[in-house]
Formats: sequence, C-alpha cells, structure tokens
Amino acid sequence: MEVARVGALAAVGSVIAVEIVAVIGKALGAPEVSALTAAPLAVFTVVGVAVATVAWVLLGRRPNGGQLLRVLVPIVLVVSFVPDLLLGVGGTAWSSVATLIVAHTAVFLVTIPVFVRLLSPSRLTR
Repeated sequence: MEVARVGALAAVGSVIAVEIVAVIGKALGAPEVSALTAAPLAVFTVVGVAVATVAWVLLGRRPNGGQLLRVLVPIVLVVSFVPDLLLGVGGTAWSSVATLIVAHTAVFLVTIPVFVRLLSPSRLTR
C-alpha cells in the first residue's frame, strides 16, 4: 500500500478515536475547551499523523530505522503531553487536560500499529 494511503488510513482511524475520546471526556465532566471541539481535534490529528507518516518513512529507511523508531516513538508520545500539561498549569480544567492526553494516546494506539503493519522499516528499505 502506498505511503499516502497508509497515512490517510491512520489519520481517519485516529480522528475517529479522538472524537470518541472527546465525547467520553465531556460526558464524564471535562469542560468544553477549544482543543476538545470537533474541528480543531480533527485538523490537529490529521496534521500530526501526516507529520508522523513522513517522519516514520524517513527514519524507517535508515539502516537502523527500526531501532531508532522504537526509541523515538515513545519519547514523542510523552513530549506530546507537554502542551496539554501547560494548558492545565495555565488554568484549563485538569479533566480536559486528561482528556487531551488520552486523545494523544489514542492516536498513538491507532497510528503505530497501522505503520508497523503497513510501513514496517523492513519494507521501506527494500
């Protein structure tokens, strides 16, 4: 499957996942913040997955691509929590912050298995 289609598949799955997380978070009492509304969630998710797709392919083509991705992917996930935590420090309700962190994790849980299966480093170096 070509890279653009894999990225699109990961993006669509991720948008669905973050929208579900946002609905559940709000149902559990997370106050509405702009980052938890449908349009920003979808746009940021698609942009993030597009950047991740490009990075995955570029890093995966390196001779040690698999090892590099195994180290960098969890680091990037944790770093992605920083803006959310800064929102909390800035006064956003921590329940909304937690919802955003779960949304980032949902993108990770959708995107990485798609990439591993369809864009494995061994396929990229052929």
